[in-house]
Amino acid sequence: MKKVTMQDIADALQISKNSVSQALGNKNGVGEQTKRLVLQKADEMGYQYKKDVVYTPTDNQFALVATEFALSQKSFFGEICLSLEQEMTARGFYLTTLAVKPNAIAENQLPRELEEKKLAGNFCFVAY
Repeated sequence: MKKVTMQDIADALQISKNSVSQALGNKNGVGEQTKRLVLQKADEMGYQYKKDVVYTPTDNQFALVATEFALSQKSFFGEICLSLEQEMTARGFYLTTLAVKPNAIAENQLPRELEEKKLAGNFCFVAY
């Protein structure tokens, strides 16, 4: 059986090889619908994913996702964020803080870093 390539998937979907590459790597530049179509076609065709592309969480990396408003409230959310970061660090974990802008909330978008980073989990603070 012939090895399935990105070009084979691109030809089957009538899109560019670059779009297939971006979709398989979960990169920006292609829409969510295109990503789903590419992943579905890749599975149908028996495409073998490279090990460095497959999602594998890092068990000590976490993200704190909060609205800009929540992060600006130093006397309440600020104390919670600081305590959370101190506890995570003391236990050997890494915590990345990601701010969600008001326009992203209106458009139901999460920070791009959530898809790009290999995280073990997330903490979310929503206030606006």
